[in-house]
This record gives sequence, C-alpha cells and structure tokens, in this order.
Amino acid sequence: MGDHWMTLKRHIAGASLLILLMAGLLVLPACGREKNAADKTEAAERVPETSAADESEVTERFGDETPAGSGGQTAPAPEDAEENAGDAAQMAADSEREPQAENALKPVAAEPEDDDLVRVRDYIPDILVDLKYATEDNFTGQIIYDFKDAYLRYGTVKRLQYVEDVMKEQGLTLKIWDAFRPLWAQQALWDAYPDTTYVSNPEERGYTSHNFGNTVDITVVREDGTEIPMPTGFDDFSLRADRDYDDCTEEEAENAWMLDQTMSDAGFEGYWGEWWHYQDIDEYPGEDLEGAVLQ
Repeated sequence: MGDHWMTLKRHIAGASLLILLMAGLLVLPACGREKNAADKTEAAERVPETSAADESEVTERFGDETPAGSGGQTAPAPEDAEENAGDAAQMAADSEREPQAENALKPVAAEPEDDDLVRVRDYIPDILVDLKYATEDNFTGQIIYDFKDAYLRYGTVKRLQYVEDVMKEQGLTLKIWDAFRPLWAQQALWDAYPDTTYVSNPEERGYTSHNFGNTVDITVVREDGTEIPMPTGFDDFSLRADRDYDDCTEEEAENAWMLDQTMSDAGFEGYWGEWWHYQDIDEYPGEDLEGAVLQ
C-alpha cells in the first residue's frame, strides 16, 4: 500500500510538471506578440503626421509630379505631350522655311593694321580719284605708272576719313591727285624730268614722302565733281603754289586755308611749297613694290 501510494504521487508530480511546461510554451508566443504590437505602436507615435499644409507645400513646389528622390516617375499628361510634339514640328518647319542670314557662313574680314597698304576707295567710297601720273596730264607729259587707284597706309586712310566727313557736311568731297608712289615710279619721274628744282633724285635721296604711303596730293571739289577755286592747279611750280596765299584771290585763299586747317586737325602736315601736298604725322617705312600688281 505504501509503495503504491508513493508511485501514484510521483506520477501526479510528473503530470503537474508537464502541464506547467506546456503552459509556459503557450505564454511565451503571446508575450512576443504583445511586445511586437507595443513596438509598432511606439514607432507609429514617433513618425510625424503629414498635415494638409505640408501636402500643399509639396504640391506648390513640384506640382502634380512626384518629387525627386521619391522613387516615382510622372509621365506628362497626354494633352501636354501632344502640345510639345506640335511645337517641335512647327519649329522644324520654320527652320526649313527661313533662309540663313547672309553673313552666317561668311568669315568676317579682319580690320587691317595701320601700316597695311590699302586701296583708299575700299574704305572711303565717296572720295574721288584722279591720279595725274597715270595719265599724260602732268608736268612730264608722260604716263608714269599704270595703276588707276590710290593706295595709302590704313592709318593714313583713317585720318583722311575724318577730312572727308567734314567736307561732306559742306556739300563737298575730296579728290586725290597722287597718293602712294613706288620707288620705281619716283625713278620714272626723274628719268622723264631730271630737274632737282621740282623732282627728287631717288639715287641721291632715296625714298621720298610719297614712297612711304602716308602722303597725298589732294584738292576739294563739289559733289558733282567740279573743282572749287584754289590758288593753282596740280604741279604748278610757281610761287602761287606756296602757302602764303598773298598772290591769289580771297576765295582761293579761303578754300586753301579751309583744306589746310581740316587736314591739320586730322593729323596731317603740309609742305610749304605746295598747297596740295599733305603728309601723315605718323611715319612708315619706304616701299618699292618692284613687280607688284596695283590696279
């Protein structure tokens, strides 16, 4: 009897222990679920709620598109896509119809340097040119050179442009009788008329002012080309050609003085013995241009 009772107590104790272990296994998952629910609730409380004002700000900044960094992409509305395609087609059509500007493919010519020898009428189109030494109408009675246009240093041309502008305001213009003269042309003058009173001997004196390309023999004419009264004509080697103007009419003196003053203002110096002769105050080297083709 005693042994049977002890065995029964051991069975009861083992069953109780088994029941307690099984109860513990059931309680642990429930505790985990309760803890996870509590953690989620706490996390939700930490996340700030998006207010209506915040949503309005986002809309104002980005419109209907998804803000950058959100991971979303917003496709343009169908009507916007159609409008953009129409604009692109119109621009392409306009490009085909509109001609390109005339100078779009033309290189821009660089401005010459001051010491470049240039054709005067390329820069002063209204100036008149009557090169006396290209004809027989000069003191030698011979054609000295065969080119028909006047050439000067570009720096000298710019000074001459000022004089031309002043004359145009008075209904007048300039006429060139002689400008750049190559050294070989000076030699031709000497060969035709070897008189040191009027012609410089290049073998003795070398370059003269006309060989520098900064000297011009010039007069003033009306816009129709008729000359205004001056003390003498070109290459008059009398005393009336000098600059005292005492032996000419008042009108001739006033016209010669007007030319002299304007040329001086532009940066030219006159030669006392010839009212028509002016040299740029800027100096340049002499030029021969032997074999060069001038027009």
